[in-house]
Amino acid sequence: MNAGTEPSPIFRRLQPGAGVGLRAEACLPLRSRYSDCNRCAEACPVGVLHRNGAQFVLDDGCLGCGRCAAVCPMGALAVPGFSVDTVAAPRAEALAVDCRRVPAADSPAGAVRVPCLGGLSVSRLLALTLSAENRGLALLDRGWCARCAAGGGAAHPAQDALSQARALLRAVGVADADLPELASRPLSPEAAAPAIPGPEEEGRLSRRTFLGQLARQATTAVSEALADAPEPLSACAVPAPQRGRQGHAQAGRTTPQGAGLRAPQPSLERARLLAVLDRLAARNGREPPAALFPAVEMTSACRDHELCARLCPTGALHVYATEGARGVGFEPARCIACGACERLCPERAIRFHPQGRGGRPEDAAALTRHARRLCAECGVEFSAAGEATLCGACRKSRALVKAGYDLRFRAGVE
Repeated sequence: MNAGTEPSPIFRRLQPGAGVGLRAEACLPLRSRYSDCNRCAEACPVGVLHRNGAQFVLDDGCLGCGRCAAVCPMGALAVPGFSVDTVAAPRAEALAVDCRRVPAADSPAGAVRVPCLGGLSVSRLLALTLSAENRGLALLDRGWCARCAAGGGAAHPAQDALSQARALLRAVGVADADLPELASRPLSPEAAAPAIPGPEEEGRLSRRTFLGQLARQATTAVSEALADAPEPLSACAVPAPQRGRQGHAQAGRTTPQGAGLRAPQPSLERARLLAVLDRLAARNGREPPAALFPAVEMTSACRDHELCARLCPTGALHVYATEGARGVGFEPARCIACGACERLCPERAIRFHPQGRGGRPEDAAALTRHARRLCAECGVEFSAAGEATLCGACRKSRALVKAGYDLRFRAGVE
């Protein structure tokens, strides 16, 4: 899929003049009241980001560090300054990543300068490692983070993402010498800019320019990192599977219908992570770790409510339709392992395995297949179990009528 065929995601400022954009249709808690995701607010080191009902609010005091966007599983938040743009640097040296509070003159030649190292997500660390081309990646620790408002504590703000990235890179055969690492490069705190340089220091951004940067950052980062790939991949491109486990075409995939339901949105963060990891794995003759691909099982308790597919935020679980049958399919590459399907199934018919079941699964699988018949009473098409001739509503209606009859006319009759 060419990057040019993907629509650019639309981000809107959370606050006039602030450097944080939100793609509301992809935000988990804004999509569904059943989601309790609050990662972005919890990651904000100064506590100015929070949810207020059906919207996110950004109070005054945003640092522009990007730590909220780095932890969003959907890539629904974006902050300018984190695109994977590299400059030619001495081949013998590791590719350096530096904080923008460091004066440009003190950054190594060819360094990638970002607002805050803590704003680098796992996928961006992978993309930078790929861009470094086997010369290593050094995240420069200037010794300021513990005292910086964006640091948020004693641990380095990039440590969690860095640990995850290193584990994934090892799994696809990247040598230890080429793994990203924190590199201590102390610099006098007196040299630090008083705050992360914003648009006014870099040249004030118009609203159009700001939103354009966010869209390009979301859709071109992987293409830039994979410039040598035969077909550049978009950050939100997920390969479209053609056939499922039972050999049926997935062309019959349907869109969720009903009040309050939003169309599924691909996770930009996951798509970027898998695209870059696929490239790194291929370079080393490996496969991406099987644990990255969750698995879903449907038991015989399934009654084809399709609630799991309708509430799946990414469309990993989806409804498909073929001639005379209908069911739920699953695409592991789209799954962000939120677990909503298992948690919300009214029949407890789903067994969810967030780290898969060993081995890379097929691109798409049909989890259920229910024959479709017309109800003998109301004429509505329904998913039939066995030889059933009535839809669920008519069965319930008949059961209520029978219960009422028994209560009135058979009370006390043995």
